[in-house]
Amino acid sequence: MGTFVAKWNNCGGTCDGVLPFDQVLRDPVRPNSINPPYDTGDGVHANIAGQQALADIVSLPMVTPSARR
Repeated sequence: MGTFVAKWNNCGGTCDGVLPFDQVLRDPVRPNSINPPYDTGDGVHANIAGQQALADIVSLPMVTPSARR
């Protein structure tokens, strides 16, 4: 999925950017899997720690109106 987003998805002018959520959750040993500390156990959904890791890469200026172009 990360490759698709990075290579093909330019948002068609409808968004300001793309956050690398796949890189945050990726298992370094098995890159096509969620890192076990972030996995709910189903291999698809992020647990609370994974959701926090995703939230941690979003900065306040990214989501405030003054940061928008």
